[in-house]
Amino acid sequence: MALVYDLTPSEVEVTIGDKQYTIREASGAAVCKYQNRVLKYTQFSTTGSNTLMEGIADIGPFFVSLCLFDEKNNPVSENVIRSWPSRIQESLFKEAKTLAGLEKGQEPEEKQLGE
Repeated sequence: MALVYDLTPSEVEVTIGDKQYTIREASGAAVCKYQNRVLKYTQFSTTGSNTLMEGIADIGPFFVSLCLFDEKNNPVSENVIRSWPSRIQESLFKEAKTLAGLEKGQEPEEKQLGE
């Protein structure tokens, strides 16, 4: 049996205000950057439990900036994303995670944090 993969990333069209954007499935490199950033803000105790450190709230806009593109296919900066209401940022973050297969409970770092 052969494994066959389509390399075309999944995409969702998004309208914010009067502008069109595309949120695109994260590349492997983008997922690595995201996971490394999450681990950067994770502190492990000597007993093996872990807690999140200051700065973890920066993860959402950071990951969205790796997946969101404007009408000219340019990445949208983290600063622009941060200027939008939090409800929009959170929705985009959830969609980016869904497209990348990083839904809650499936991320390695979230499994560790929830243990």
